[in-house]
Amino acid sequence: MTELLINVATKKLLDAYLKSPAHALLLTGETGVGLGSIANMLARELSESEQTVTSLLPEKGLISIERVRTLYEQTRSIQDGKRVIIIDDADSMSPDAQNALLKLLEEPVENVHFILTTHAPNQLLSTIRSRAQAIGVLNIDETMSKQLLANYSLDATKHAQALFLASGRPAELTRLAEDEEYFAAKAGVVSDARTFLQTDAYGRLVVIKKYTDRAGALEFLTMCGQLLRFSFLKQKNVSAAENMEVFDLVMKRIEANGHARTHLMHLVTKLS
Repeated sequence: MTELLINVATKKLLDAYLKSPAHALLLTGETGVGLGSIANMLARELSESEQTVTSLLPEKGLISIERVRTLYEQTRSIQDGKRVIIIDDADSMSPDAQNALLKLLEEPVENVHFILTTHAPNQLLSTIRSRAQAIGVLNIDETMSKQLLANYSLDATKHAQALFLASGRPAELTRLAEDEEYFAAKAGVVSDARTFLQTDAYGRLVVIKKYTDRAGALEFLTMCGQLLRFSFLKQKNVSAAENMEVFDLVMKRIEANGHARTHLMHLVTKLS
């Protein structure tokens, strides 16, 4: 387990899992923390060969019941060695697909191991969560982040920006270092968030016009929250702490399928 940079506390949990692997494992963590990479690493450690690893990935944002049902034959056949089933972004399973998976988890087969990854565990059935060992993958520290970035030739400004943008999420850090277009898009969100926090009500209304969809609004709010936390830790700014609570509330409402534009407009009136 040396090929990936993993938080020390998380690595201990993963090592313990490999010594006595559960029938089902649920990996959770922030977007960009590298859940997929860790799942594949664990699968390599558990399985006899690549041929005994099956991966289910969302297609057009969904894992259908038909695709989960294909696992029945694979897991019920005679196994010469360990078989590992990875379900990436498991929360993208339809309700029917989740119920189909639940039946598989309720009837464990020897030498078959499921590894599920999700950034939104609450969107999985509670019965699925209860039947899987859960490991929360923590962000790496700044030293590890700098170690990862040492593999890339970045100027000092981009180096510092990448560290801030990724905030200890190794997969995100790698993408920022390798994808110029992606980096520029993320830097644009930071610029908008900084402007939003520093300008007046009219300026804030101008900024939020860009963020009409749910995913974009959540990304924007996350970056605003990150800047506020940085300000609070650096300056012990009381208003920053108060505003963080407002941002958290708005994010929760949008995550619960609230209308993004409506809640962003409400946010403008609530900031101190």
